[in-house]
Amino acid sequence: MSIPHSGRRGRVRRRQERRRPQWRFPDNSPSRLTPLLRGLDTESRTGMGCDRPVRSSGPAGSDDPGAAASEHRAVIPQTELAMASIVRHGLHGLRYTLFAASSLLVAAYAFAFLRMRPFNPHDPFMVKFAVSGIDVPMHFFGAGLALLLVPLQASGWIRRRLPAVHRTAGWLYAGGVLIGGLGGLSLAFDAHGGWASGAGFALLSVLWLSITANGIRLAVAGDFVGHRRWMSHSLAMTFSAVTLRVILFVGTGPLALPFDTVYIFSAWASWSLNMALCELWLRWPQWRAHRRSPARESARAPGRTVAISTPALAPAEPATRSGSQRSRA
Repeated sequence: MSIPHSGRRGRVRRRQERRRPQWRFPDNSPSRLTPLLRGLDTESRTGMGCDRPVRSSGPAGSDDPGAAASEHRAVIPQTELAMASIVRHGLHGLRYTLFAASSLLVAAYAFAFLRMRPFNPHDPFMVKFAVSGIDVPMHFFGAGLALLLVPLQASGWIRRRLPAVHRTAGWLYAGGVLIGGLGGLSLAFDAHGGWASGAGFALLSVLWLSITANGIRLAVAGDFVGHRRWMSHSLAMTFSAVTLRVILFVGTGPLALPFDTVYIFSAWASWSLNMALCELWLRWPQWRAHRRSPARESARAPGRTVAISTPALAPAEPATRSGSQRSRA
């Protein structure tokens, strides 16, 4: 019969238990309670719905050493924290699912169009595809490959747990951007809608290539923070293929606008809108932290005091007599 917690498994389990942090609830000391709840007993506070001690908004008292200058706030119930976490993760999963599904659908459309090569003499795109050289296949294949790898590169789980897969897919993504960007730059000179749409597609191709190249340069240099920021913009530029088709569908479908007008508008809005949203997404954590700073909260809520930690002052030494006074004595 094997003895529990013996052998190598037992040593590993005991080591893990020692490393596990020991959490404890705050005590019911009078200094940690608000003035309203300080005079109530435990049963009264439990009946009021305060199953955990409620901390005051001021500093702790003398019975709490080491926290004399810290700020104590009301403890949020665990059920509310759990519900907020579930909602936050659910919304994140929904956004990522829509993002990945739309990218994969447009990438599948590009590869299917490249393989089947349908022809309609009344469709200017199909006519150009039939009479063009290698620029159209280059753009469809490169942009389709890059768009196919967008969900994989945007996944934080893959980046943290499978870095080798992230690096390999990143080089494939860069190759797709290079092929698709050069093909798109060649197609921009003869785009449908003339120079109004061609200038937008040309600028899109140049920025797409430049941003991706700079992101790769930062990764090789070891600046992974800057690499992640620039490659986020590159993914936003790649996702412009999805935004372009959404604008075309909404503009020519429900809005019933002329195709040429919607196409020229989408040539500029498809990538500029994505770049603006990506920049807002990157800057949102800083703005959120700035909005929740204690100074701004105290300024917006008059009459509310915020505890400011100041170093403890040493007791003043007794004044000594000067040399002239000692000589007189």
